[in-house]
Order: sequence, then structure tokens, then C-alpha cells
Amino acid sequence: MYLFLGGALDMAAGLEVLVIDDDAVARMAIRRYLAAAEPGYAVLEAETGEDGAALLSSRAFGCVFLDYRLPDMDGIALLRRFYDIDTGTMPAPFVMMTGQSGEGVMVEALRWGVHDFIFKSNITGDTLLTALKKAREIFELRKMRSLMEE
Repeated sequence: MYLFLGGALDMAAGLEVLVIDDDAVARMAIRRYLAAAEPGYAVLEAETGEDGAALLSSRAFGCVFLDYRLPDMDGIALLRRFYDIDTGTMPAPFVMMTGQSGEGVMVEALRWGVHDFIFKSNITGDTLLTALKKAREIFELRKMRSLMEE
């Protein structure tokens, strides 16, 4: 199931963000935090990894917030699907979210191209906005490096 919630899809009005999380309350909180922190974000939502993958394959996103635990796969499996091992790049900036406290998940996510990592217990409007901006900056740097290497 795909849900569009938020502002208009006009990119001039804001950034298009994808939230992939099976928890409706977490998706709603992220949408509200982003709207309060910086209005104008268009937020699309996916409840499963497959739904998220379909959206990622069909359009460009300014940032993707990806939960580690999904009903049909874990977030690492989705990262692996989209990570370009030859260039070390992803199709969009990714922020992995988890309620897990193990650093093993974080290390594995970073290995497969995630740009930032936040624990769900630390999510606020400020942490989401910081993670989004940091992920976009790292994404652009990696993209530039890949282009320069070509």
C-alpha cells in the first residue's frame, strides 16, 4: 500500500521524502516532525520493503527514511538491492532507523550505503532534520566522487 501524505508534489515547494516503516504511528510521527521542522516536505509512505522498493524504482526521492525491521524483509536487504557496488552509491540519500540498540546493525547499514543512522528512541524534529540534511550532503559528495572517478 502506498500512501501520499503531506504537501504538493511540486519539488519547488519542498523535498519529496519516502518513509518505509510498517508502524503507522512512526510514519505519522516522522511526517509531523518534518512538517513542524520545515514545512513543504512531500511525504510518501510504504509499509513494506517491497512497496518501498517499487516506489524507489519508479521515482527520485530527496531522502528515504528506512526502518530496519519490516514485515517482508529487513532494511539491509533493501539497501543491498539498491546499492551500486561499483560506484558505492545509492539512488537517494538513505537514513536507517531502528529500535535496536546493537551497533552491528549500524555497521552493516553503513557498509551497504546508508548515509545516516538514527535510533527511534532519539527521533525528534531536530534529529530528523539533521539526519536528512547530513544524508543529503553525504549523498551528493559520494555522487560527485563517483562522477570524478569516471
